Amino acid sequence: MIELSGRTLARAWRSVQVASSDDEDRQALYRAVHVEVFETGVRLIATDGYWLARCWAPADGSPWTAEPDWDELPDNAVTMLDHDWRVRDLMKFVASVTGRKDAPDITMTLDPALRAVNEAVPT
Repeated sequence: MIELSGRTLARAWRSVQVASSDDEDRQALYRAVHVEVFETGVRLIATDGYWLARCWAPADGSPWTAEPDWDELPDNAVTMLDHDWRVRDLMKFVASVTGRKDAPDITMTLDPALRAVNEAVPT
């Protein structure tokens, strides 16, 4: 589990989500974002099979927090499927609320250990 700035996570999510596949025949890539959790932040990755987008979201919100090297294993990882655009819409809302001038930030908790209530339904 990791706490992140809502402003930082929303920007990072929206910047990689555009690369996720919109082809329902590619179930492993369909509206999927891979999340790697490190002690210092999260790395988000999405691809449609042709191009890949990756973004680093540091836990402290500082642009100076270095991204872990490519060979460093994450503490936890999960691929999140957003078939109904719920996460995308949440991130749009967080970006709109925190993006206004003098708006307070929102602390968001990301727990990749949590899974769907019904394992048969991808969420």
